[in-house]
Amino acid sequence: MSSFDYQIQCDELTDYRPTEADLAEYAVWCDEQAQAQDAANAWQDAEDALQQGEDDYVWDDEAIEWEEGMRHDNLYDYDGLS
Repeated sequence: MSSFDYQIQCDELTDYRPTEADLAEYAVWCDEQAQAQDAANAWQDAEDALQQGEDDYVWDDEAIEWEEGMRHDNLYDYDGLS
């Protein structure tokens, strides 16, 4: 974790000029943030691609009947258990 993760502003310093090390650390931090954002975007794109198939699905009568039959109160014949 770099100092840019928890101390972004340097308001308490009166005349602060970033050193080469500060600029290099900031560049590395910016690259890490860009990579994290790219990974998040790639994950969201994959999630959207999977969701697209669900959005296009049309429920026909057979699928609705099967889905209603999978409810917990329809899975077992409780009358035969008594």
